[in-house]
Amino acid sequence: MLIAELARRAGLPRAPTLHLLPSPVLQAMAAGDREDPAIAVTSGLLQTLPPRELAAVLAHEIAHIRHGDIFIMRLAATAGAMTQVMSSVGLFLLFALLPVLWATGEFLSPLGILLLTFSPTVSDLLQLSLSRRREFLADAGAVELTGDPQALALALRRIEAIQGDDWERFDSRGARWLHWVRTHPSTSERIARLAELVSPVRRDLPLANRTAYLDSLAGRGDRSWRQNLMRPFV
Repeated sequence: MLIAELARRAGLPRAPTLHLLPSPVLQAMAAGDREDPAIAVTSGLLQTLPPRELAAVLAHEIAHIRHGDIFIMRLAATAGAMTQVMSSVGLFLLFALLPVLWATGEFLSPLGILLLTFSPTVSDLLQLSLSRRREFLADAGAVELTGDPQALALALRRIEAIQGDDWERFDSRGARWLHWVRTHPSTSERIARLAELVSPVRRDLPLANRTAYLDSLAGRGDRSWRQNLMRPFV
């Protein structure tokens, strides 16, 4: 089976459990870790992508699991939450102690106030930057597993052509700064990176048709995997 072969190439102890989400949205998501991995795909994705492109998308999700991205992004989110709490507590104490500081003639430096005020924003931007970086690495990991960068590029183009990209619409209106608040790189950036990759000779995969995928997913429409959810594919 395709998913088992991709997991073997990635060096995972076991193949991810596949879950089907009945949704027209074209999406795939990874969850869990190397010891207990899972991948959720929507019915819309299965019905839309040809087997070769679907294999590339599944390889992308397996690369996330292989790289430990679920754990990495969870740590980043925890660090961001701690930064928010410390900033809020610091600002609260600052305002609470203003009368004392005023009476003693002592004040916190402007730099300190700026750090307290904007550290959560900086933390969020760094977390988003990390997220985009991990997506690029997952794309490269998918190519390593399949030897087929064109398949992933075709899948990205197809998904964007069908679903569109609201971020791209904003960019076209001059809001380029929105790049910094994206969780994923733009499709054009990802395709450009894929074009730069020097892949090995395409490695044949046991591609299954859509009916075989649906049969393998029968009875796996539960949502238990959501507790360890990874970011979506696009």
